[in-house]
Amino acid sequence: MTEETILLVDNNSVSLQELSDIVRSLGYDQVEEVDTANDAWRLMKLRRYSCVIAEMEMPEMSGLALLR
Repeated sequence: MTEETILLVDNNSVSLQELSDIVRSLGYDQVEEVDTANDAWRLMKLRRYSCVIAEMEMPEMSGLALLR
């Protein structure tokens, strides 16, 4: 188990759950999930994440735009 916090962003709930399961199976307990880039942006302004994994194609903004 690790103390690092990972943020997962995907507007597809099935993909988000599958990705979350994979990341947790690798020993990461602190995993946060959101289904919109706007929600992710709000969270990223409040705290720092060790890693952010985002879907590239989302309605509000792309994953690349979010990470910039």
